[in-house]
Amino acid sequence: MQKIDNLTGLRAFAALLVVVHHFADNEGVLPLGIVHLVDNWVWGVDIFFVLSGFILAYTYLPSRGIAFGWGDYRSFIVKRFARVYPLHLVTFLLFVGMWFAAKRVGHEFAHSDVDYTARTAVENVLLVHAWGLDKKLSWNFVSWSISAEWFAYLFLFPLCAKVLSRVSRVTCGVIVLVCWVLLCVYCFLYNDGDLGLTTFGVLRIVPQFIAGYWLFRLLKTWEPGDVLMCCGLVALMVLMCLSTTLPFLLLPLILLVIAGLAKGGVVGNALFGNRIAVFLGEISFSIYLIHPILQIACNQVVRRLHVPQSPLVALLILLVELGVVVAGGALGYFLIEVPARRAIVARTQAWRNKGAETQEEPASPTASAS
Repeated sequence: MQKIDNLTGLRAFAALLVVVHHFADNEGVLPLGIVHLVDNWVWGVDIFFVLSGFILAYTYLPSRGIAFGWGDYRSFIVKRFARVYPLHLVTFLLFVGMWFAAKRVGHEFAHSDVDYTARTAVENVLLVHAWGLDKKLSWNFVSWSISAEWFAYLFLFPLCAKVLSRVSRVTCGVIVLVCWVLLCVYCFLYNDGDLGLTTFGVLRIVPQFIAGYWLFRLLKTWEPGDVLMCCGLVALMVLMCLSTTLPFLLLPLILLVIAGLAKGGVVGNALFGNRIAVFLGEISFSIYLIHPILQIACNQVVRRLHVPQSPLVALLILLVELGVVVAGGALGYFLIEVPARRAIVARTQAWRNKGAETQEEPASPTASAS
């Protein structure tokens, strides 16, 4: 499991799948005829969920994880908060600002599937808006997955570290299978067969995050090759381009791709381990959170330019928009994400050091003498 660069590149792949899915609704892109083809590319989020379970186990649980204590968990939560919250808060506030600006000029800043209310604003600030509290997405609509990730950090990761680490890999695999089947059955019965749970995204992340942890355990003895990874990647893309709503194969294929990339290989290194892919993977979180804002801006530009409705023009527009998104993601990464993360971690560490020094100092000369 040395080729983690490949998994960083896979993050870029997953983020760009979601970006293309959203931008395919732009007026200038419609002539390409790819709207239905990329309809399920939003499942790139599911790649993130499985990767999250795998990478966090790889980073924080090099052993079976039983020794993972309260101090480790506290440090873990601080680092994850510093990783996801600052950019989430900034993009949320940008959406709030755009909403007020639109109201001021009389522009209808609304969408039938997105809720812009004070209650959902509070839920967004608390990162609980994907915990089944609402029936609609809200504000920066893609941030539901960050809320689901936050749930995984708080509850699923300690479950893996302290409970699942005590059971065998076979038992853990059975738990993953049961959770995945239950999710698919739930979606079939209560969500019109659609796996895309968003406002109740915590259900969606449970089997996938745990599956990522299980894969980390599994790869200690399993050596998948490039061939299996390539087969999994091709099958995954075929599945994501089909008009299916309940893909039982989605999780197994994602696991196969991650397993092959984690172990490394010529093809995997070339596709996902190159410098461009790794850089895009590093800024993928910013790309993901910022792209809805840029999508709104690009939509307005496309409308006002009255571009010719032709496939060639549409393709050029899509490429330009992807370039804008990458540039915006890089700015978000270097100007917000990295500085805020470092500041929070450093400030927290300073508080801890100060607290440790205070505890070591004697309360009084009498206490010292005693």
